[in-house]
Amino acid sequence: MSRVDTPSREGGPSLAADGVNGPPPTDVAVPPTGDAAGLPPIVADAASPIDTSAASEGPAAPSAPDATLDPPPPPPPAPAASGGGANTLVTNILTGAVAGVVGQSTVFPMYVLKTAVQNAARPTTIVAAARKVLRKQGLRGLYRGLPPALVGVAPEKAIKLSMNDFFRSRLADPDTGTVSLASSVLAGAGAGLCQVVATCPMEMLMITMMTRAAEDGRKPKSLTHLVRELGLPGLYRGTLATLARDVPFSMVFFSMNAAVKERLADDNGSVSIGRVFLAGITAGSTAAALSTPMDVIKTRLQADVGGGGSRPPPPPPPPPPPTGGAAPAGVPPTATATAPRPSPAASSPSAAAAVAARQPYRGIADCMRRVVQEEGVRALFKGVEARVMIISPLFGITLLFYEAQRRLLAAKGSS
Repeated sequence: MSRVDTPSREGGPSLAADGVNGPPPTDVAVPPTGDAAGLPPIVADAASPIDTSAASEGPAAPSAPDATLDPPPPPPPAPAASGGGANTLVTNILTGAVAGVVGQSTVFPMYVLKTAVQNAARPTTIVAAARKVLRKQGLRGLYRGLPPALVGVAPEKAIKLSMNDFFRSRLADPDTGTVSLASSVLAGAGAGLCQVVATCPMEMLMITMMTRAAEDGRKPKSLTHLVRELGLPGLYRGTLATLARDVPFSMVFFSMNAAVKERLADDNGSVSIGRVFLAGITAGSTAAALSTPMDVIKTRLQADVGGGGSRPPPPPPPPPPPTGGAAPAGVPPTATATAPRPSPAASSPSAAAAVAARQPYRGIADCMRRVVQEEGVRALFKGVEARVMIISPLFGITLLFYEAQRRLLAAKGSS
């Protein structure tokens, strides 16, 4: 292979190989071909202008590793507070309504007995109240007032449970999704405040049907007839007492229920359905016992309007025996001689108390004062056993069905 010196564009020597136009790439060994076989490779002059575009031939040098670190992964989303995600407000309302109907139907006979104990003129027990109801009204008497209860409990429990979840989701910590104790109490208060819209007329209709049947055995009228008879003011009689009962009840119940569920949760933070029921009955029994005094006052106020009160005035004292002369008409002569004299207790103060007992209550303060004066402080806790026996299973069953439905819907939504 011949080598020909040709002038470069800058005056320096340049190498060309047998008709090959242009020099080989700088610092790139040209493999021998043809007649140049066996000769050493020709290295291009580094000083000559060489087109290095051909250097792309051959294996590319490995690139240096990128020193830039990958950005850190985004933090996991905060756990959704109760009431978020798939469990929308509408879903919670529907599940709460179904759970409320199931729970109310289960414990309603105890509600009838609780009302009878709280509204009785003299102290009585649950067993005695049950015997009286069964004797006068039969087994159906234990379900007297169930229709308005089923009509009203669906919106009542739906509002109570869904609004608690709604307020908890709004009061939850935006970073961690947790709800503090103070926020849990505040959410319960909001739920109790909202539910009174449905609770007050529902319980007014229930108590009206119960007290009328207990007093004189009047045949219960239809719901529409009772609504027309009572009117809107009558349906919301005792609203302030209902608020004074339900707002503190919800504050205690929902905050305690959340705290007990947190204690009963496993290492992963999940709570089994059985433990949900246990938390519900624990919180329900505590809140029911603490709110019993206002429940007694509410029952008395509503019974005054709906049934005229089930505390009949005491019978009038017998007429004093004649001092002489003929016996009164209709009284045997022997009765006049053996008739007992009235006791000193049957005097004007007792008559005044009887007149006061027939007067309707003029509000929460008047009702509480008269109950304490006439029956003692213990009367404010009448029916506390029945109330605990109602509320604890009622809310245990209600929360059980409520939580089960929510989990089922959430599982379907994620699948």
